[in-house]
Amino acid sequence: MKRVLLLHGLCCICLCQAAVSQNKSEDSASFQSAYAKSIEIYHQSIYPSTTLYNGAKYTGYPFPFKEGHPYFISAVTGVGSIEKGGVLYNDVKFLFDIVRERLIVFSPEQEAILITNDLIKSFAIHNYHFIHVRDQNASIRAGYYALLYDGSVQVLWKNWKIIRSVIEQSSEQRYIDERNQYYLKKGDKYYPISGKRDVLKILKDKKAELQQLIRKEDLSFRKSEIAKSLTRIAGYYDQLIKQ
Repeated sequence: MKRVLLLHGLCCICLCQAAVSQNKSEDSASFQSAYAKSIEIYHQSIYPSTTLYNGAKYTGYPFPFKEGHPYFISAVTGVGSIEKGGVLYNDVKFLFDIVRERLIVFSPEQEAILITNDLIKSFAIHNYHFIHVRDQNASIRAGYYALLYDGSVQVLWKNWKIIRSVIEQSSEQRYIDERNQYYLKKGDKYYPISGKRDVLKILKDKKAELQQLIRKEDLSFRKSEIAKSLTRIAGYYDQLIKQ
């Protein structure tokens, strides 16, 4: 049965490739979409896919946390998508462990698996889209960053969590400390953002217009509002450079 499914998937891929080569005059985007769909059908046919559920069994942490948890947003399993090896897997149950920067997926048998980071390009969970920054020449550390805005400039958010150990009443207690850092990417460079001054320095070619926007809409750079403000500024900057 597995061989039949495998052959069926490969046939779908080959047929789609042939269609692309034989109809070059037609809209190439539609054929690329068909090709991607064939890949998706193929992987569904051998579900659960060994290319996604590839990793060690996840056993969690060997100690409890007195405060906080190591996961993104919630310790409750989320449902999202993972793009790995050029294939987009939808409706995947998983957790994002921020401390280890690893994804924990749950197989159809509900087995928790710590999948490898190799070939993971992006994923989406809890309404946030993450990209994997791997460039060794980049000015930020390799890892997963939430992409809040994607235009001529990008707005990225890095949520950091670390484990802090404290001796309390002769026993070791563990806490999760959390901090956030925002970045603007312009060209090939990533710039850390801590306030308005940083933004205006990076986008200095439209400084006057952006200053006017910030005053008019009373944009704040406080911790609770900086993400929203950066996204608004980046979108407006795109409008300005297109005029």
